[in-house]
Amino acid sequence: MEVKGVSPVIATVLLIVVTVLLVSVVAVVAMGMVGRITPPVFADLTVENYYAGQADNEFITVYFSTGDNLRDAFTTTGGAITLKNLIIRIDGKTPKSLILNGGELKSDFEPGDYLQVQLPKSLSFGSVISIAWKPTGQTLRYVKVA
Repeated sequence: MEVKGVSPVIATVLLIVVTVLLVSVVAVVAMGMVGRITPPVFADLTVENYYAGQADNEFITVYFSTGDNLRDAFTTTGGAITLKNLIIRIDGKTPKSLILNGGELKSDFEPGDYLQVQLPKSLSFGSVISIAWKPTGQTLRYVKVA
């Protein structure tokens, strides 16, 4: 008596089980990665009061029109604010000082706020002002002096 049908049935069931296990492992890994991704922020920032020939120690102004609150954008120490999660660079250099809303001390940058940024160097044609959000690595505003 020959039993020919049992081996192919067992092989088929084993292939299905292995496939389901592989799909489950891939799904668990993918879902774990999705949970760690920081969602992008929306922040409509406008840079004003900048021009070629502007001297260092002068201020430019960044207005926050609309968008998501930028939590922990600043650190407040000793009566001054410094950058934490908000990154501002003028030709690759950090600002000398910051004044938020005329002297307010808080850590968040919110719609309606404005930030005065003291230039670390004189501006010239082609100078670049960039503002980024560290948690997501997003560039929020990029301005080239013309």
